[in-house]
Formats: sequence, structure tokens, C-alpha cells
Amino acid sequence: MKKGVLVLTLGLMLTGFASASQYTSFSLENLLDSLDASLLILGCLFLIIFAVLTFSLGKFFKDKSGSPNKPIVTTIAFAISAMAVYGIHKMGWNYEDFLYEIGLTTDLLNIILPILIILGLIYLSRSKNKYSGKKEFKFHRIFLILGATLSVIAFTDLIYEKGLLLTIGIVLLLIGLWLMRRNKKKVVTGVIGLPPLIMGNLRVLGSKNHKECKSGKTTIKR
Repeated sequence: MKKGVLVLTLGLMLTGFASASQYTSFSLENLLDSLDASLLILGCLFLIIFAVLTFSLGKFFKDKSGSPNKPIVTTIAFAISAMAVYGIHKMGWNYEDFLYEIGLTTDLLNIILPILIILGLIYLSRSKNKYSGKKEFKFHRIFLILGATLSVIAFTDLIYEKGLLLTIGIVLLLIGLWLMRRNKKKVVTGVIGLPPLIMGNLRVLGSKNHKECKSGKTTIKR
């Protein structure tokens, strides 16, 4: 995770150099000032729609093992979420007036929405390990989700510095793809260097034999 943060920092530094020819000055403060409440709302809507669709579509699209077919589910969920957010934006809905009518101020929204975005990213970045069956945090998914979201937003009228936002989105996508490829190459091996599936079976067999020995049974099944 520390290496991922370092790569992200270097990527943002390179982004500043790449955009120097287009913008006279670049700072994180200027980028944040160009964001408004409508952008945060659309971002939250995208995450919510994406999460709901991912959960729902996972029950219909299965692979041979009976688990959700992640490539198909993710692709369909992302496409529908992006089109839904784009359609909502084109409707010209006045977000600030709507929030004012239900009693939410912009200042309060600026505090709540980032928290919701962080929680949504954490939720989407967790998945079940096919060997252990436990939920694991996939750090590369944060980069992929943020990169894809920023790249889509760069093609809308929600932000002025579109070129910079698109560059950052592409950088985050590349970092996410690199981390994903790096994680796939990592094979969790035991002391004797066996693949994870074999090691998992050996652990289960060892646990059964240990229980049999404790119960007085000395016969080991082959």
C-alpha cells in the first residue's frame, strides 16, 4: 500500500509537468476550487448506482464456479452508471435549490459527500478471496474507480480544467492497472512453494488429521 501511495504522488507530480504548457499555474487548491456541489452529487450518484448494479447483476451473471462474473458485471454496471449520471446532468437539474428545499446547506453537503464517497470506495474495493473465502481490500480498485470517474467527468461541463482532470484520470487508471497486474503475479506460496489452491487443501487435510489424532484416531487417510 505504501508503494501505491508513492506511485500516486509521483503520478500527480508528473501530471503537473505535463499540464504546464496548457495552464500557467497548477495547484491542488485551484483544482479543488473548480469543483462544485453538483460534481460531488453526481459522483455519489455514480458510486451508488454502480454499487447497486454490481450487487444486483452479480446474481444473474455467473461464471462456471457459480461466482459472479466480475468482468461482465463491472462492465455493464459501469456503462449504465455512466449513462445514468450523464443523463441526469443533461436534464439541467438544479442541485443546490433541491438541497435547500430539503434543508441541506452546501457547507454541510461538502462535509457529508466526501465521507460518503470514501465509504463507497471502500465498499467497492472489497471482494471475496477465492481461496480463503474472506473479504479482502483491493487497493488497485480505488485507482481504477477514481480514474474512470474523473475521465468521464472530464467530458462534461462540470469542471473547467478538463484537460488536467482527464490527465489525472488516465494516470490513476494506469496506476490501477499496474497494481492489478502486479497483484495477479503475486502467488501466495507456502514453505514448500506450492500454489495457493494446493496449500489450502493441505491445510484442510492437516486440520482434519490433527483432529483425528486428538480424538484417538491414528489412521491417516490417503
